[in-house]
Amino acid sequence: MRSGARLYYGWVVVTVAFVTMAISINLRTSFSLFFVSLLEEFRWGRGVTALGFSLNMLMYTLTSPAIGWLLDRYGPRVVVPVAVSLLSAGMAGSGFISELWHFYLFQGVVVGASTGGLGYTAHSVFLPNWFVRQRGLAIGLAFSGVGVGALVLLPAIQWLITTAGWRWSYLLLGLLALVVVAPLNSIFQRREPQDLGLLPDGHTAAAHPGQKRREILTVVDPTWAVTDWTARRALGTGRFWLVSGAFFLTLFAFYLVQVHQVAHVVDQGYSRVFAASILGASGILASIAGIVWGAVSDRIGREPVWTLGCTGYFVALLLLLLLGPDRAWMLYALVVCQGFLGGAMAPLYASIPAEIFGGTHFGAVLGCLSVGAGLGSALGPWVGGLLYDATGSYRAAFLLALGAVATSAFFIWVAAPRKVRRVGRAI
Repeated sequence: MRSGARLYYGWVVVTVAFVTMAISINLRTSFSLFFVSLLEEFRWGRGVTALGFSLNMLMYTLTSPAIGWLLDRYGPRVVVPVAVSLLSAGMAGSGFISELWHFYLFQGVVVGASTGGLGYTAHSVFLPNWFVRQRGLAIGLAFSGVGVGALVLLPAIQWLITTAGWRWSYLLLGLLALVVVAPLNSIFQRREPQDLGLLPDGHTAAAHPGQKRREILTVVDPTWAVTDWTARRALGTGRFWLVSGAFFLTLFAFYLVQVHQVAHVVDQGYSRVFAASILGASGILASIAGIVWGAVSDRIGREPVWTLGCTGYFVALLLLLLLGPDRAWMLYALVVCQGFLGGAMAPLYASIPAEIFGGTHFGAVLGCLSVGAGLGSALGPWVGGLLYDATGSYRAAFLLALGAVATSAFFIWVAAPRKVRRVGRAI
Protein backbone atom coordinates (compact mmCIF):
# COMPACT_ATOMS: atom_id res chain seq x y z
CA MET A 1 0.00 0.00 0.00
CA ARG A 2 1.35 3.43 -0.96
CA SER A 3 2.12 6.01 1.74
CA GLY A 4 -0.61 8.34 0.45
CA ALA A 5 -3.21 5.56 0.66
CA ARG A 6 -2.07 4.66 4.14
CA LEU A 7 -2.18 8.30 5.18
CA TYR A 8 -5.86 8.22 4.32
CA TYR A 9 -6.48 5.40 6.80
CA GLY A 10 -5.77 7.77 9.68
CA TRP A 11 -8.78 9.73 8.48
CA VAL A 12 -10.82 6.50 8.33
CA VAL A 13 -10.07 6.09 12.03
CA VAL A 14 -11.22 9.69 12.60
CA THR A 15 -14.40 9.13 10.55
CA VAL A 16 -15.40 6.02 12.49
CA ALA A 17 -14.78 7.90 15.73
CA PHE A 18 -16.93 10.77 14.40
CA VAL A 19 -19.92 8.48 13.78
CA THR A 20 -19.45 6.60 17.05
CA MET A 21 -19.46 9.77 19.11
CA ALA A 22 -22.28 11.37 17.11
CA ILE A 23 -24.58 8.57 18.19
CA SER A 24 -23.30 7.33 21.55
CA ILE A 25 -22.61 10.67 23.25
CA ASN A 26 -25.92 12.13 22.13
CA LEU A 27 -27.82 9.14 23.44
CA ARG A 28 -26.35 10.03 26.80
CA THR A 29 -27.02 13.76 26.32
CA SER A 30 -30.65 12.99 25.41
CA PHE A 31 -31.19 12.48 29.14
CA SER A 32 -32.12 16.17 29.32
CA LEU A 33 -34.94 15.59 26.81
CA PHE A 34 -36.32 12.53 28.60
CA PHE A 35 -35.91 14.40 31.90
CA VAL A 36 -39.03 16.55 31.40
CA SER A 37 -41.20 13.59 30.32
CA LEU A 38 -40.08 11.47 33.27
CA LEU A 39 -40.81 14.29 35.71
CA GLU A 40 -44.32 14.65 34.27
CA GLU A 41 -45.16 10.95 34.36
CA PHE A 42 -43.60 9.88 37.67
CA ARG A 43 -43.55 13.18 39.62
CA TRP A 44 -40.10 12.44 40.98
CA GLY A 45 -38.14 15.43 42.32
CA ARG A 46 -35.59 17.05 40.03
CA GLY A 47 -32.74 16.16 42.37
CA VAL A 48 -33.53 12.43 42.62
CA THR A 49 -34.27 12.20 38.89
CA ALA A 50 -31.04 13.96 37.92
CA LEU A 51 -29.27 11.49 40.20
CA GLY A 52 -29.86 8.93 37.43
CA PHE A 53 -27.51 10.89 35.19
CA SER A 54 -25.08 11.34 38.06
CA LEU A 55 -25.01 7.56 38.54
CA ASN A 56 -24.36 7.27 34.82
CA MET A 57 -21.32 9.48 35.11
CA LEU A 58 -20.21 7.76 38.32
CA MET A 59 -20.19 4.41 36.50
CA TYR A 60 -18.23 6.07 33.69
CA THR A 61 -15.77 7.26 36.32
CA LEU A 62 -15.38 3.90 38.03
CA THR A 63 -14.88 2.04 34.75
CA SER A 64 -12.51 4.54 33.08
CA PRO A 65 -9.21 3.12 34.45
CA ALA A 66 -10.26 -0.39 33.38
CA ILE A 67 -11.35 0.86 29.94
CA GLY A 68 -7.98 2.54 29.44
CA TRP A 69 -6.19 -0.70 30.33
CA LEU A 70 -8.48 -2.75 28.06
CA LEU A 71 -7.88 -0.38 25.14
CA ASP A 72 -4.11 -0.63 25.67
CA ARG A 73 -4.40 -4.41 25.64
CA TYR A 74 -7.19 -5.25 23.15
CA GLY A 75 -7.77 -2.08 21.12
CA PRO A 76 -10.97 -0.37 19.98
CA ARG A 77 -12.05 -3.11 17.54
CA VAL A 78 -12.89 -5.29 20.55
CA VAL A 79 -13.69 -2.80 23.31
CA VAL A 80 -16.02 -0.45 21.41
CA PRO A 81 -18.45 -3.10 20.04
CA VAL A 82 -18.77 -4.65 23.50
CA ALA A 83 -19.52 -1.21 24.96
CA VAL A 84 -22.11 -0.55 22.24
CA SER A 85 -23.93 -3.78 23.10
CA LEU A 86 -24.11 -2.66 26.71
CA LEU A 87 -25.36 0.80 25.69
CA SER A 88 -28.07 -0.73 23.53
CA ALA A 89 -29.24 -2.99 26.36
CA GLY A 90 -29.39 -0.06 28.77
CA MET A 91 -31.37 2.17 26.42
CA ALA A 92 -33.82 -0.59 25.54
CA GLY A 93 -34.26 -1.53 29.20
CA SER A 94 -35.05 2.11 30.03
CA GLY A 95 -38.20 1.79 27.95
CA PHE A 96 -39.67 -0.64 30.48
CA ILE A 97 -39.05 1.24 33.74
CA SER A 98 -41.83 1.76 36.28
CA GLU A 99 -39.85 2.54 39.44
CA LEU A 100 -37.08 4.98 40.24
CA TRP A 101 -34.60 2.17 40.91
CA HIS A 102 -35.29 0.75 37.42
CA PHE A 103 -34.26 4.11 36.00
CA TYR A 104 -31.11 4.14 38.12
CA LEU A 105 -30.26 0.60 37.00
CA PHE A 106 -30.64 1.04 33.25
CA GLN A 107 -29.70 4.70 32.71
CA GLY A 108 -27.35 4.99 35.66
CA VAL A 109 -25.55 1.66 35.85
CA VAL A 110 -25.90 -0.09 32.46
CA VAL A 111 -25.70 2.91 30.13
CA GLY A 112 -23.12 4.51 32.41
CA ALA A 113 -20.87 1.46 32.31
CA SER A 114 -20.95 1.53 28.51
CA THR A 115 -19.93 5.18 28.06
CA GLY A 116 -16.33 4.70 29.13
CA GLY A 117 -15.73 2.60 26.01
CA LEU A 118 -17.53 4.96 23.63
CA GLY A 119 -16.87 8.54 24.62
CA TYR A 120 -14.15 11.12 24.90
CA THR A 121 -11.92 9.04 27.17
CA ALA A 122 -11.87 5.95 24.96
CA HIS A 123 -11.18 7.90 21.78
CA SER A 124 -8.59 10.02 23.54
CA VAL A 125 -6.57 6.85 24.16
CA PHE A 126 -5.95 5.95 20.52
CA LEU A 127 -6.72 8.97 18.32
CA PRO A 128 -3.54 10.87 19.40
CA ASN A 129 -1.50 7.87 18.19
CA TRP A 130 -2.31 8.70 14.57
CA PHE A 131 -1.25 12.35 14.43
CA VAL A 132 1.48 14.65 15.77
CA ARG A 133 1.46 17.79 13.62
CA GLN A 134 -2.32 17.81 13.14
CA ARG A 135 -3.32 16.25 16.45
CA GLY A 136 -5.66 19.04 17.54
CA LEU A 137 -7.33 19.18 14.13
CA ALA A 138 -7.81 15.41 13.85
CA ILE A 139 -9.23 15.08 17.35
CA GLY A 140 -11.42 18.12 16.76
CA LEU A 141 -12.84 16.51 13.62
CA ALA A 142 -13.55 13.25 15.43
CA PHE A 143 -15.13 14.95 18.41
CA SER A 144 -17.20 17.20 16.13
CA GLY A 145 -19.41 14.18 15.65
CA VAL A 146 -20.95 15.03 19.01
CA GLY A 147 -22.15 18.39 17.73
CA VAL A 148 -23.36 17.12 14.36
CA GLY A 149 -25.17 14.35 16.16
CA ALA A 150 -26.71 16.89 18.52
CA LEU A 151 -28.03 18.95 15.61
CA VAL A 152 -29.60 15.92 13.94
CA LEU A 153 -30.45 13.61 16.81
CA LEU A 154 -31.63 15.84 19.65
CA PRO A 155 -34.50 17.53 17.77
CA ALA A 156 -35.34 14.14 16.21
CA ILE A 157 -35.38 12.51 19.64
CA GLN A 158 -37.64 15.27 20.99
CA TRP A 159 -39.98 14.72 18.03
CA LEU A 160 -39.89 10.97 18.63
CA ILE A 161 -40.71 11.43 22.33
CA THR A 162 -43.61 13.73 21.44
CA THR A 163 -45.07 11.45 18.77
CA ALA A 164 -44.22 7.90 19.88
CA GLY A 165 -43.70 8.40 23.60
CA TRP A 166 -40.56 8.17 25.69
CA ARG A 167 -40.72 4.38 26.09
CA TRP A 168 -40.64 3.60 22.36
CA SER A 169 -38.00 6.29 21.93
CA TYR A 170 -35.67 4.50 24.33
CA LEU A 171 -36.17 1.20 22.48
CA LEU A 172 -35.52 2.65 19.03
CA LEU A 173 -32.42 4.53 20.15
CA GLY A 174 -30.94 1.36 21.61
CA LEU A 175 -31.47 -0.38 18.28
CA LEU A 176 -29.84 2.52 16.39
CA ALA A 177 -26.63 2.19 18.38
CA LEU A 178 -26.44 -1.57 17.90
CA VAL A 179 -26.93 -1.68 14.13
CA VAL A 180 -24.72 1.31 13.22
CA VAL A 181 -21.93 1.81 15.73
CA ALA A 182 -20.91 -1.77 16.55
CA PRO A 183 -20.27 -2.97 12.96
CA LEU A 184 -18.35 0.17 11.97
CA ASN A 185 -15.86 -0.23 14.79
CA SER A 186 -15.54 -3.98 14.47
CA ILE A 187 -14.64 -3.72 10.78
CA PHE A 188 -12.74 -0.46 10.37
CA GLN A 189 -11.30 0.84 13.63
CA ARG A 190 -7.58 0.53 14.47
CA ARG A 191 -5.56 1.32 17.61
CA GLU A 192 -2.35 2.81 16.17
CA PRO A 193 -0.60 3.44 12.82
CA GLN A 194 2.02 0.80 13.63
CA ASP A 195 -0.73 -1.78 13.01
CA LEU A 196 -0.39 -0.80 9.33
CA GLY A 197 3.38 -0.29 9.31
CA LEU A 198 3.08 3.48 9.66
CA LEU A 199 4.31 6.30 11.85
CA PRO A 200 2.01 9.16 12.96
CA ASP A 201 0.80 11.55 10.24
CA GLY A 202 0.80 8.70 7.70
CA HIS A 203 4.55 8.42 7.22
CA THR A 204 6.52 5.21 6.83
CA ALA A 205 9.83 4.78 8.58
CA ALA A 206 11.63 3.96 5.35
CA ALA A 207 10.22 6.83 3.33
CA HIS A 208 10.52 9.45 6.05
CA PRO A 209 13.65 8.91 8.13
CA GLY A 210 13.38 12.47 9.47
CA GLN A 211 10.06 11.77 11.18
CA LYS A 212 11.68 10.68 14.45
CA ARG A 213 13.76 13.85 14.45
CA ARG A 214 10.69 16.01 13.96
CA GLU A 215 9.04 14.32 16.94
CA ILE A 216 12.13 14.94 19.07
CA LEU A 217 12.08 18.63 18.14
CA THR A 218 8.72 19.02 19.88
CA VAL A 219 10.25 18.16 23.26
CA VAL A 220 10.84 21.04 25.66
CA ASP A 221 11.56 18.99 28.80
CA PRO A 222 13.60 15.92 27.68
CA THR A 223 13.72 14.37 31.16
CA TRP A 224 9.95 14.49 31.46
CA ALA A 225 9.35 13.33 27.88
CA VAL A 226 11.54 10.20 28.09
CA THR A 227 9.95 9.04 31.36
CA ASP A 228 7.93 5.84 31.02
CA TRP A 229 4.71 7.27 32.42
CA THR A 230 2.85 4.48 34.14
CA ALA A 231 -0.34 5.33 35.98
CA ARG A 232 1.47 5.08 39.33
CA ARG A 233 4.24 7.49 38.26
CA ALA A 234 1.74 9.96 36.80
CA LEU A 235 -0.31 9.93 40.00
CA GLY A 236 2.75 11.14 41.88
CA THR A 237 3.05 14.38 39.88
CA GLY A 238 1.46 17.78 40.44
CA ARG A 239 0.66 18.05 36.75
CA PHE A 240 -1.58 14.99 36.92
CA TRP A 241 -3.69 16.50 39.71
CA LEU A 242 -3.88 19.92 38.07
CA VAL A 243 -5.12 18.46 34.78
CA SER A 244 -7.49 16.11 36.61
CA GLY A 245 -8.80 19.06 38.64
CA ALA A 246 -9.31 21.15 35.51
CA PHE A 247 -11.25 18.32 33.88
CA PHE A 248 -13.33 17.84 37.04
CA LEU A 249 -14.30 21.50 37.26
CA THR A 250 -15.09 21.99 33.58
CA LEU A 251 -17.23 18.87 33.31
CA PHE A 252 -18.97 19.65 36.59
CA ALA A 253 -20.16 22.90 35.00
CA PHE A 254 -20.76 21.39 31.55
CA TYR A 255 -23.01 18.54 32.66
CA LEU A 256 -24.82 20.65 35.23
CA VAL A 257 -25.88 22.85 32.33
CA GLN A 258 -26.47 19.98 29.87
CA VAL A 259 -28.91 18.16 32.14
CA HIS A 260 -30.78 21.18 33.51
CA GLN A 261 -30.64 23.64 30.61
CA VAL A 262 -33.79 22.43 28.82
CA ALA A 263 -35.79 22.40 32.06
CA HIS A 264 -34.53 25.90 32.92
CA VAL A 265 -35.42 27.29 29.50
CA VAL A 266 -38.89 25.69 29.70
CA ASP A 267 -39.30 27.21 33.19
CA GLN A 268 -38.73 30.62 31.62
CA GLY A 269 -41.73 30.15 29.32
CA TYR A 270 -40.18 28.73 26.14
CA SER A 271 -41.37 25.59 24.36
CA ARG A 272 -39.64 22.25 24.73
CA VAL A 273 -38.94 22.02 21.02
CA PHE A 274 -37.30 25.46 21.07
CA ALA A 275 -35.27 24.52 24.15
CA ALA A 276 -34.13 21.29 22.48
CA SER A 277 -33.24 23.21 19.32
CA ILE A 278 -31.06 25.59 21.34
CA LEU A 279 -29.25 22.58 22.80
CA GLY A 280 -28.86 21.09 19.32
CA ALA A 281 -27.62 24.35 17.79
CA SER A 282 -25.03 24.65 20.55
CA GLY A 283 -23.92 21.15 19.68
CA ILE A 284 -23.38 21.84 15.98
CA LEU A 285 -21.44 25.01 16.74
CA ALA A 286 -19.37 22.99 19.21
CA SER A 287 -18.55 20.63 16.33
CA ILE A 288 -17.28 23.49 14.21
CA ALA A 289 -15.45 24.89 17.23
CA GLY A 290 -13.67 21.61 17.88
CA ILE A 291 -12.28 21.58 14.34
CA VAL A 292 -11.40 25.27 14.20
CA TRP A 293 -9.97 25.67 17.68
CA GLY A 294 -8.30 22.26 17.61
CA ALA A 295 -6.36 23.41 14.55
CA VAL A 296 -5.66 26.78 16.18
CA SER A 297 -4.33 25.03 19.28
CA ASP A 298 -1.88 23.18 17.00
CA ARG A 299 -0.51 26.64 16.14
CA ILE A 300 -0.68 28.70 19.32
CA GLY A 301 -0.75 26.11 22.09
CA ARG A 302 -3.32 24.42 24.28
CA GLU A 303 -3.52 26.84 27.22
CA PRO A 304 -4.88 29.89 25.33
CA VAL A 305 -7.52 27.81 23.60
CA TRP A 306 -8.59 26.13 26.84
CA THR A 307 -8.98 29.59 28.38
CA LEU A 308 -11.10 30.70 25.44
CA GLY A 309 -13.41 27.74 25.97
CA CYS A 310 -13.74 28.48 29.68
CA THR A 311 -14.56 32.10 28.87
CA GLY A 312 -17.30 31.01 26.49
CA TYR A 313 -18.92 28.87 29.14
CA PHE A 314 -18.54 31.62 31.73
CA VAL A 315 -20.52 34.05 29.55
CA ALA A 316 -23.08 31.35 28.68
CA LEU A 317 -23.75 30.81 32.38
CA LEU A 318 -24.22 34.53 32.89
CA LEU A 319 -26.79 34.52 30.08
CA LEU A 320 -28.69 31.63 31.70
CA LEU A 321 -28.72 33.54 34.98
CA LEU A 322 -30.19 36.63 33.29
CA LEU A 323 -32.63 34.76 31.02
CA GLY A 324 -36.30 35.76 31.15
CA PRO A 325 -39.44 35.12 29.10
CA ASP A 326 -38.90 38.25 27.01
CA ARG A 327 -35.19 37.74 26.35
CA ALA A 328 -35.05 35.14 23.61
CA TRP A 329 -32.05 36.95 22.10
CA MET A 330 -30.02 35.70 25.07
CA LEU A 331 -30.60 32.12 23.94
CA TYR A 332 -29.13 32.90 20.53
CA ALA A 333 -26.13 34.52 22.21
CA LEU A 334 -25.96 31.44 24.46
CA VAL A 335 -25.61 29.22 21.40
CA VAL A 336 -22.53 31.14 20.24
CA CYS A 337 -20.85 31.29 23.66
CA GLN A 338 -21.67 27.75 24.74
CA GLY A 339 -21.21 26.19 21.33
CA PHE A 340 -18.56 27.99 19.32
CA LEU A 341 -16.42 29.22 22.22
CA GLY A 342 -17.12 26.59 24.86
CA GLY A 343 -16.66 23.84 22.27
CA ALA A 344 -13.00 24.84 21.91
CA MET A 345 -12.09 22.64 24.88
CA ALA A 346 -13.30 19.31 23.45
CA PRO A 347 -10.22 18.25 21.43
CA LEU A 348 -7.92 19.36 24.25
CA TYR A 349 -9.21 16.63 26.56
CA ALA A 350 -7.08 14.28 24.43
CA SER A 351 -4.29 16.61 23.27
CA ILE A 352 -3.22 17.93 26.69
CA PRO A 353 -2.82 14.53 28.40
CA ALA A 354 -1.15 13.03 25.31
CA GLU A 355 1.49 15.75 25.28
CA ILE A 356 2.18 15.43 29.01
CA PHE A 357 1.87 11.67 29.61
CA GLY A 358 2.01 10.06 26.15
CA GLY A 359 3.60 6.62 25.94
CA THR A 360 2.94 2.90 26.02
CA HIS A 361 0.81 3.17 29.18
CA PHE A 362 -1.16 6.20 28.06
CA GLY A 363 -4.50 4.41 28.15
CA ALA A 364 -4.10 3.54 31.82
CA VAL A 365 -2.92 7.07 32.67
CA LEU A 366 -5.80 8.65 30.78
CA GLY A 367 -8.24 6.30 32.46
CA CYS A 368 -7.04 7.55 35.85
CA LEU A 369 -7.23 11.17 34.68
CA SER A 370 -10.78 10.54 33.58
CA VAL A 371 -11.78 9.72 37.14
CA GLY A 372 -11.66 13.45 37.87
CA ALA A 373 -13.63 14.19 34.71
CA GLY A 374 -16.19 11.55 35.56
CA LEU A 375 -16.65 12.73 39.13
CA GLY A 376 -17.28 16.26 37.88
CA SER A 377 -19.76 14.95 35.32
CA ALA A 378 -21.56 12.94 37.99
CA LEU A 379 -21.71 15.62 40.65
CA GLY A 380 -22.72 18.52 38.39
CA PRO A 381 -26.25 17.33 37.47
CA TRP A 382 -26.94 16.02 40.97
CA VAL A 383 -25.78 19.18 42.74
CA GLY A 384 -27.70 21.30 40.25
CA GLY A 385 -30.88 19.37 40.98
CA LEU A 386 -30.39 19.49 44.74
CA LEU A 387 -29.79 23.24 44.67
CA TYR A 388 -32.92 23.72 42.55
CA ASP A 389 -35.02 21.62 44.92
CA ALA A 390 -33.64 23.56 47.92
CA THR A 391 -33.98 27.08 46.50
CA GLY A 392 -36.62 26.85 43.76
CA SER A 393 -34.26 28.16 41.07
CA TYR A 394 -31.00 27.41 39.30
CA ARG A 395 -29.30 30.63 40.41
CA ALA A 396 -27.04 29.04 43.05
CA ALA A 397 -26.17 26.15 40.73
CA PHE A 398 -25.17 28.41 37.85
CA LEU A 399 -23.11 30.66 40.14
CA LEU A 400 -21.23 27.61 41.39
CA ALA A 401 -20.57 26.55 37.80
CA LEU A 402 -19.20 30.02 37.04
CA GLY A 403 -16.52 29.61 39.69
CA ALA A 404 -15.69 26.13 38.44
CA VAL A 405 -14.87 27.15 34.85
CA ALA A 406 -12.78 30.13 35.97
CA THR A 407 -10.68 27.91 38.26
CA SER A 408 -10.28 25.31 35.50
CA ALA A 409 -8.55 27.82 33.22
CA PHE A 410 -6.10 28.68 36.00
CA PHE A 411 -5.25 25.01 36.61
CA ILE A 412 -4.35 24.35 32.95
CA TRP A 413 -1.98 27.32 32.85
CA VAL A 414 -0.22 26.02 35.97
CA ALA A 415 -0.05 22.46 34.55
CA ALA A 416 1.66 24.03 31.49
CA PRO A 417 1.71 21.38 28.74
CA ARG A 418 3.73 23.93 26.71
CA LYS A 419 6.65 23.26 29.08
CA VAL A 420 6.67 19.56 28.14
CA ARG A 421 6.10 19.58 24.36
CA ARG A 422 6.06 22.41 21.85
CA VAL A 423 3.21 22.79 19.39
CA GLY A 424 3.08 25.20 16.46
CA ARG A 425 4.78 25.90 13.17
CA ALA A 426 8.17 24.91 14.56
CA ILE A 427 7.32 21.21 14.32
